[in-house]
Amino acid sequence: GMIVCLMGNNFSIIASCSLFAVCLSIDRSIWVYTLCLLLGMLFCSSYRVFVMAEKNLTSRDWVLVLVRHKEEGSALAKTNAILTSLDQLANVLSPLLLGALLSFVSLKIACIVLAVCSVISLIIKASLLYVLYGNNERLRVKGDPEDPSEEETPKVVEAEANKPSLAKRIATLFSVLSTYYAQSMFPAALGMALLFMT
Repeated sequence: GMIVCLMGNNFSIIASCSLFAVCLSIDRSIWVYTLCLLLGMLFCSSYRVFVMAEKNLTSRDWVLVLVRHKEEGSALAKTNAILTSLDQLANVLSPLLLGALLSFVSLKIACIVLAVCSVISLIIKASLLYVLYGNNERLRVKGDPEDPSEEETPKVVEAEANKPSLAKRIATLFSVLSTYYAQSMFPAALGMALLFMT
């Protein structure tokens, strides 16, 4: 799971940066420009999917596995705080670094630099994952065969049976959308969402 997310994440960045660099190098009137631009946007979208999957794997499953035999409360809180702090630090620093980069070089060079940084990031992350998987047996194995709590219990089967129907889910979706539409800021929020989609 995590390796697939890592590869998808970094290869999406490399592909989109490469395609955008090609777009910045060729004439806008030819069809290759449009194709490269559309593929670049597609890879940017897939990057977001892989980032969210990677974040979910890291923040939920890994934290529970890594602190399983330690003092559950404090170790879990500490590990979760460290992961959240690193994520927030990256969210703050990345726009600043990109802004500084764009101040000094052209867009084409910035795309190439981002692609190279993604390759370096892929190597570092893959090395860290290799070490982490090598040192922790529980990350390599989906479940603990000696742990009876991992087995599917009747409560899990019962919870599956009590899932809401498709009609109820659709009704809930329309209820949420109608509440969103009723807000006075709906036009501005929709406009901003459409702006960010472009």
